[in-house]
Amino acid sequence: STTTLSATDTMIELRPFRPEDAEAVQLLLNDREVSKYLTARVSWPYSLENAQWWVEQGSYQNPTWAIEYQGELAGCIGIEPDPEEASMGEIGYWVGRRFWGRGVATQAVRQVTRQCLQSGQHKGIWAGVFDENVASMRVLQNCGYELQAVLCQAYFKQGKYYDKHLYAIAG
Repeated sequence: STTTLSATDTMIELRPFRPEDAEAVQLLLNDREVSKYLTARVSWPYSLENAQWWVEQGSYQNPTWAIEYQGELAGCIGIEPDPEEASMGEIGYWVGRRFWGRGVATQAVRQVTRQCLQSGQHKGIWAGVFDENVASMRVLQNCGYELQAVLCQAYFKQGKYYDKHLYAIAG
């Protein structure tokens, strides 16, 4: 379920999305630098209607949290069961550009990973990363994820193919 995760050792709060988050979600995702390495699940440009659907319905389909940094919406993190192996979870996240370089994504990934593995919800967690998204690879590595494979030209976005780096961590 989508509940607030405790954040005693961190500068962030992970909480459910609220309807009033829609405008901030739209603003953050309409930054091409933020959305360029997100899969086709996230459209660009990102409409207010898409954001409203996300905060009111979409974010409740799987465990998903708004990432709040110093009281401000900074991004999103979620985990969903792997469709081929339910004991594995796929983690995904994004953070608005002005929050980059502050450890926000690392804190969020560390918290969600720890919670999901300790609770036994998942035996392992994996993430797919676009080959040019070195910052996201560093986030995963800093949280104990290890590179498992590189799938050549597995992502296609805005007329270009990207290799998909698969990172994973076991519980």
